[in-house]
Amino acid sequence: MSPQLSQQKHNEYSNGDIHDDPIVGLQRINFEGHKKFKSSPVDNDSETIKLRTARQQRLKWKINVFVFIQILLKYLKKVDITLHLQAKEIIHDCAKMNRTGDPAYQCLATAIQLQLRQTVGETHWTKIDQIQRQ
Repeated sequence: MSPQLSQQKHNEYSNGDIHDDPIVGLQRINFEGHKKFKSSPVDNDSETIKLRTARQQRLKWKINVFVFIQILLKYLKKVDITLHLQAKEIIHDCAKMNRTGDPAYQCLATAIQLQLRQTVGETHWTKIDQIQRQ
């Protein structure tokens, strides 16, 4: 495509209309007037790296909490079936409160962890902690 034809195409697209591009076969929309995002080197930005690391740590913590809960439920099913049923009910109730948007249940993993620890007691909790660390 000649430079003159390229400039003509650019001018057509820059007037704010939707155009059919005969070369590509797609419609193009000019987004002039919309906020343009500055591209920054994502990999070299220390704040981005810190944020990514914090997110990864948070995700790892959540996964560990839910693995802990799975181990706890299996343990309670063998040791104390009544407590096992109470724990399942707590998980169900916390998930329900989380879905309704209750601020105290915004982080589901934390809400479940706190309530289960109170219900189950420190003896069972520390036992599961030892099992998980093995």
